[in-house]
Amino acid sequence: RAAGAFLDGGVVATYEDGGSRRVLGAPRGAAGTGPLVVLVDGGTASAAEVVTGALQDRGRAVVVGEPTFGKGTVQVPRALPDGSVAELTVGRWRTPAGRGVEGAGLAPDVSAAPGTAEARAREVLTGLGTPS
Repeated sequence: RAAGAFLDGGVVATYEDGGSRRVLGAPRGAAGTGPLVVLVDGGTASAAEVVTGALQDRGRAVVVGEPTFGKGTVQVPRALPDGSVAELTVGRWRTPAGRGVEGAGLAPDVSAAPGTAEARAREVLTGLGTPS
C-alpha cells in the first residue's frame, strides 16, 4: 500500500517461492505525481528497500544518500505444534528491473556524505521542479 501513494499500479517487487514467481503490486488510483526524492542510508532496510527499489527502477523518484542495508529476504511465519511461530525465509526480493536487494542493498542515484542527504535532496528537488 505504501508504494501505491507514489506508483499508480504496476510491479513493486517479485520473489520466488517454491518455484513459483510471486508479484507484489501497487494499488491503482491514489498516486501522487509531483517530484519525488527518497532519502536512504545504511539503516534503510527490508520493506523500505523494496519500495525504494520500485520507485528507482520505475523512474518515479531520485534516490539520495548512502547505500541501503541490504535486507532482501522474504520471510513467512509458520505456526509450530507447540504454539510458537518460526519465521521461514522463502525467497529473496527483486526490484521491477530484477535487481536483488540482499547483501549489497541499493545504491543511491545521488551520493551524499553522512549528515548531508537532506541538503542534497533539496538541491535535487530544485532541479526537478517546485517542491510540494
